[in-house]
Formats: sequence, C-alpha cells, structure tokens
Amino acid sequence: MKTSARYAKASMMLTLGALALLAPVTDGVAGNSCGPGSADPATGVCNCPGGYVAKGTPGHSRCEPLARPQPTATAKPTATTKPTTTTAPTTTAPPKLAGNRSVTISGGSFLMGSSGADDKDADPPHLVTVSSYQIDAYEVSVSDYDRCVSAGVCKKPPATTDTDCNYGSARTDHPMNCVTWPEAQTYCTWQKKRLPSEAEWEFAARGPKGNEYPWGAATPTCQYANFTAASTATPGCGLGTSPVGTHPAGATAAGVYDLAGNVEEWTLDLAARFNGVPGADPGGPISGTQRVVKGGSWDLSSEHFLHGAHREFMSPEERQNWLGFRCAAGTMPLPNAFMYRPLSTSSSPSSPPAPMAPSDPDAMISMQGGEFTMGDPAQQNASPAHRVWVTAFSIDKYEVTAKRYAACVNAGVCGAPVLAEPECTYGKVGKESYPINCVTWDEARSFCAWTKKRLPTEAEWEFAARGPSTRTFPWGNDAATCARANFKGCAGGPAMIGQRGLGISYFGVHDMSGNVDEWVKDWSGPYAAGASVDPSGPASGTKRVIRGGNWKEELGLQSFARWSSDRATTTIGFRCAKTGT
Repeated sequence: MKTSARYAKASMMLTLGALALLAPVTDGVAGNSCGPGSADPATGVCNCPGGYVAKGTPGHSRCEPLARPQPTATAKPTATTKPTTTTAPTTTAPPKLAGNRSVTISGGSFLMGSSGADDKDADPPHLVTVSSYQIDAYEVSVSDYDRCVSAGVCKKPPATTDTDCNYGSARTDHPMNCVTWPEAQTYCTWQKKRLPSEAEWEFAARGPKGNEYPWGAATPTCQYANFTAASTATPGCGLGTSPVGTHPAGATAAGVYDLAGNVEEWTLDLAARFNGVPGADPGGPISGTQRVVKGGSWDLSSEHFLHGAHREFMSPEERQNWLGFRCAAGTMPLPNAFMYRPLSTSSSPSSPPAPMAPSDPDAMISMQGGEFTMGDPAQQNASPAHRVWVTAFSIDKYEVTAKRYAACVNAGVCGAPVLAEPECTYGKVGKESYPINCVTWDEARSFCAWTKKRLPTEAEWEFAARGPSTRTFPWGNDAATCARANFKGCAGGPAMIGQRGLGISYFGVHDMSGNVDEWVKDWSGPYAAGASVDPSGPASGTKRVIRGGNWKEELGLQSFARWSSDRATTTIGFRCAKTGT
C-alpha cells in the first residue's frame, strides 16, 4: 500500500503558490495583466496556461481561473482536502483515437534508477540494456477496456462508490483506472501484448540520455502533465484524470504520452530493491508479493513522483483511482536473480551480490569516427591540446580477459606471461573474467593479431573514452569513486570486467578508467603541434604508451592522462581494435 507520504502536501507553500499565481502581473503590452500566463506581443491577448482563460480586449487582456466546482471535503490523510468530482481541464482538444497504437522503441543502454534523496527505492543506478520493443502510445482508455469486456475476456470492475473510478462513467476517453494487475495483464494478453517490464517502461520515459522527466529536464507544470489535484489550497491541474494524450508537451521524443501524471501504471515486474548489477532485458526478481508501479498521477503534488526513475510498490489486487496501465510487446523480459534483492527495511544489502561476468566479453563497439580535442594543456605529458580527426573504427567493449588470452596460449600463438606476481590473473582459478595483466606489448599485439584485430592507436583510445566532448573522465567530469572505477583503495587488485556501469564511456566502453592500464599501438613521445587525422605517434622509440589508470594508483584516471612502459607489470593489460565498423 502507499504510505501517507503519497498524499502529503505542504499547505502553506501551496497556498502561497496559489496566491502568487492569482496575483495580477502586468506584461509588456500596455494594460495587460496576464499572470500566470504571458502576453502575445503580436495580438495583445494573453496566452494562459491550463486551468485559466483569457478575458478582456487586446491590450487590456487578463488570465482568469476557470470556474471550478467546489471540492467536497473527504476524510483522507492529507494536509488539504481532496475533491471527488472528476472534470479535469486539458491543455489541448483530445486527439481522435481509433483505439491505441504502438510506438517502436529502439533498443539501447541507459542508467536505470536514481541516487536522488526523493527516489530512495530507485537506488543505486545501474546499467541496463533493453532490446527493441513496442509500447502503447497512450494509457489504456475506458473505451479500450470496455471492448475487452464486450468480447467476454475482461471482467467488469466491481461496483464502487469512488466517483473517481472511470469505468461506467461518461469519461470513456480517460484512462482505465481502479483495475488490478491481473486484470491489466488479461487485457494486454487479449491484445497479444503484455505489460511492459519496469526497464522497458523507464527506458521509454527517460531514453538513452536518462532524462529526468519524459519531456526532458524542464520543471513540471500543468502543460506537461496532469498532477496536483485541485483543492482549497491550490487550483492544481484539475479534478481527477484527463483524457489520454491531452498533454502533448509532456510526450517523449518517440511520441509516448502521459508517462508522467494522469495515472500511475502497472508494470510486469515483481517488486524488489536494486543490487546495482548491470543486466540485459531484466524482468524483475524471481519472487515477490508486490508489483512495481511507475509514473506519478493526478492526485500527487510533489514533482519527484513524476521522475522517470521513481518507483513504488503495490499489492497486485489493489484498485486505486490513480492507477492504470498500458501494454507492450517484444522480447519477453526474464527474471534475474543477480540484479535484485528482497524488499526489507534495510537500505543496503546484508552482503554484496556475487559479481556476474558479462555474457559478451568479446563484444566490440563501432564508432563512425569524428573530431575531438586530444590532450590537456594543464598536463605536461598530455600537452599541447590539439584537434584530431579519427576515421571509423571499432574497439573492444571490455578489456581482454585472462580466459580469452589463455585460449590464444592454448592455440600456440601467444606466449604465457613470464611475470608471476600474486596479482597476475593468468591461470588463476576464479579470475578467468578478470583482465589479463602481466603481459608485454608484444604479447598484447600477438593476441590482437590472432583475433584479426590490432591494438588501438592512442588517438582511437582517447576518442573511445572521451567522445566528441571534453569530459575529464569516461563518465563525465565528476570525481572518481569506486562505483565508477577500480583504483587505489577499491578492490585491492584487478577486478572482474564490466562491473562498473556508472563508469562507462561516452560510447558505452567499460573500464577505460582504472582496473588496468592499457597498451596502445603508439611509441611514447611528445605530441606534435597542430591538427591531424588518424595520428599514430612517433615512428620509433624505446617505450610504448599506456592509457587508463589502474587498480594500484590514484593518478592517471583522466581520459587524457598518458604514461609509458617497456615491460610487463601487474597494472597493465589491453584491449583490441580494428579499422572500420
């Protein structure tokens, strides 16, 4: 069940906000008092937000609140009373819908969850990859659901005294609410679909950039979403649900509506807390008693409920006037035992989850090439900063593992590492998915050639880490932490590849900061001044460049940092690249 925090509203702040909205504000057009809207300089008439209407003549226009029915006080655990009449104003005329339609979401990776104080149930963020899928453009409407009832598949909801429940009312174009999880899943099955997984729902709402809200980062208003019910303290966005699809400003770039506000939505997943482990196409935990709901709704006053990452947990048999659903189709998400832990009062797992090696250790990331600033003027060995163009290439998504290198040794191509330090990973049981280290530059080159690849140039490596931006680290400009990179004080040695989703690069390459330094193709030497295309370093030298930082040191984690070596050490490994995509 929801806690009382769902209905908690700061009465004083809302009352002051309402008074501020209703106070006249004189615009630049003489005589206009358009607050909370703004004057159109071309016509002299006010442009008013939802819940207000322009009155007066051009040049003497004003925004006045729409007439609202007086709310009926009800006994709810809120700081203000909540109306029961359902007549929400809309920002545009409802679209003409012939049933719902599906929007195709191209697959991709994103950081799911949030570390924000208001989204504690969504912590910690973790890298998730979803395959392409389809999701309903709109929440399932009453008329949509009624067709399933008429077909003899769906059940009519039981009679209720809750006048905010939409079924059986004239609000047939509003979302179907007061519906249980099994009833929602039955409807989706009838449509040859299913409920979306939580990851699919969140990816549709946030996109690969991890937007805070479906529309981006702008502060929520009634133009974007139907939230904050009208009450004696605030005009809010209306009274009850609104017709589906009537907040186009709040739609995603792909054209999915009402993923924030109107009604929260059932997802496929059982409820559990995140472990922070990356995964692909997750379908929630293996067991549980509650289901995840997402999206915020018409009766909530706090903006954080509208965050794409926000999540709440409900019994599947609950019927609520703020809860509905939409359907999805695509690869069936599968439960994942590693990514979740049971719900509890503890905010952290009793023991860390067992790391899970990536299923694609030999995957490559293709890059079309581009222009970027290589080096850093403040770092002596990375100066001067200069413009570089790199042509299309591909680079290993992960550092080469001990297991992959052992296969080359067993094939009689690569030499077994000679260095025998405790931190060397070659031949160590349990470290097969750790990066190979203790190898020379020549041994690294031999492995890459065996796989029909090569070592990346220094320019390719830095472009893969920084992208076309000037970010300091692969993940951005925030300081390094053990959640982003394995450096001094974190793991105490090399760690399993691909475990730090917060530290991936602009292009999605893992472990380009920390874990092990990496051999690149170039001889060590000062940068040449001026712009260049596909630079490959000096023609000769005594040492080779290494990049990326390592588990033993705090220095060298920046994407522009460069060092050199002429021997194998416990802190140096490598990855491979190839020309073209």
